[in-house]
Amino acid sequence: MTRRAAFEQAVLPHSRGLYAFIRHMNRRECDDIYQETLLAAWEGFDSLKDPEARRPWLYGIARHKAMDAHRRQYRRDQREESWPEDVPQAGFEGHSTLRLDLDQALSTLKDEDRALLYLVFNQGFTYKTAGEAMGIPEGTVKSRVFALKKRLRALMGEQEENP
Repeated sequence: MTRRAAFEQAVLPHSRGLYAFIRHMNRRECDDIYQETLLAAWEGFDSLKDPEARRPWLYGIARHKAMDAHRRQYRRDQREESWPEDVPQAGFEGHSTLRLDLDQALSTLKDEDRALLYLVFNQGFTYKTAGEAMGIPEGTVKSRVFALKKRLRALMGEQEENP
């Protein structure tokens, strides 16, 4: 099997989830970050020996690339002295009230916290593999997810009480 075929076989099963993860981290530059992630994965592919580590390794690369993009954007904004525009979420009209409440509550979280919740609840990562992908200890993942769930429940409870 060629190196290219082996790379595609290793990465393809994770491509949709990886792209969605990047989109949670940085909606504005997700296409560029995705390409940078795949390029970095291609360059480091031969160093990855454990097939079980493939998924958190890819997500870890994506996280680093997204954080690099945030830093670049911050420096650009500082030079230009401008604030980034809010990007409205398309298609909100079709969501249920509960979905709108959840989206609104999630929008109050930091990008990294939203990405962590995405890995655990949308991608089915264990706390251990989510920690590996995010570069934080498993115990920190557990406590952060617990605190984030508590915060989201409180935010959504407030929204239900105050129509």
